[in-house]
Parts: sequence; C-alpha cells; structure tokens
Amino acid sequence: MDNQEVMNPNVVNNLVISEDNAEKVLEIQEKEDTMNNQKVEMNRIKVVINGSHKLLPQQIALLGGEYELIKIPEEGLSSEEIYRLKHALTESIERGHSVVILSPIPLLVKLLYSWYERNTKTDKYGERLPARYGKLLLFHNDKREKKLLPDGREVTVVAQDGWELL
Repeated sequence: MDNQEVMNPNVVNNLVISEDNAEKVLEIQEKEDTMNNQKVEMNRIKVVINGSHKLLPQQIALLGGEYELIKIPEEGLSSEEIYRLKHALTESIERGHSVVILSPIPLLVKLLYSWYERNTKTDKYGERLPARYGKLLLFHNDKREKKLLPDGREVTVVAQDGWELL
C-alpha cells in the first residue's frame, strides 16, 4: 500500500476506541481540536468601525496582521443591538481575539471596558497580566489638521497620520 494510511474509524490519535474508553477518547480529541482552533484564532483582530469609514494605511500597519471589520451602520445601533454586539465581542475576547475600537460607540465602549475590567487580572501596579483573553484596544489620534471646504468654511479634522493603539 504505497505510503497511504488506512483510516480506521475506531482509532483516534493512535488510541483505540472501545466501549470502555470511547467517551474519554472522544473527549481528548475534542479538547485537542479546541486547542488547535484557538491557536489558529489567537491572532485574529476584530475592528469596530463605522460602515462608511475605511482603515487608513497607518492603522492597517498598526494592526499588524489578520483582522475582521465589524461595520456599524451609519444610522447607528439601538441599545439592544449594542448589548448583543457587546456579548459577541466579549465572547471573541474570551477566545483570544483582540477587539479594536476605531469608531467609538459610547455605550459599547462603556460595556466592553466594564466587562474587561471585571474579567481580567492586574498585578500590584495595576498593569494587565497576560491571560488567555485577547486585548481591548482603541485607535487614538491627538493630531488635528485644518481643512478648507469648497464653501470657504474652515474645519478641523483628525490627521491621516499620528495614530496609536491604546
């Protein structure tokens, strides 16, 4: 049989499944599958962004890897929708994903921050200890630029550069 493995449905990870140990072997397999999936998902980042906005090149560089955009409708979300989104995002953080907020939704920021404070540990100096949880971060930019509109009005806008992840 030229280097082909014969798949035996009664063998999982070189453990023979019998009536006596079937549940234990399948439990071990399930734990291994979960661990393997968590390894794959650990570096995923979820970015909360207004649906009409786009990430800037500097923001993409700061994310440094694979990310998923959670687009918020321009008209906003109801408080019920925000609570559901908070639940989904905290589950992601528990699975090791990081959540980055680019377009702030005050209620969502409050809910996520409160949850994060309650569910992560700090050292005696108040610094977050490494944990299996992902991080909760915000894009921040102190830099502003003046822009002249076609109608002659001058407005201040957030600069294209100067972004930080905090």
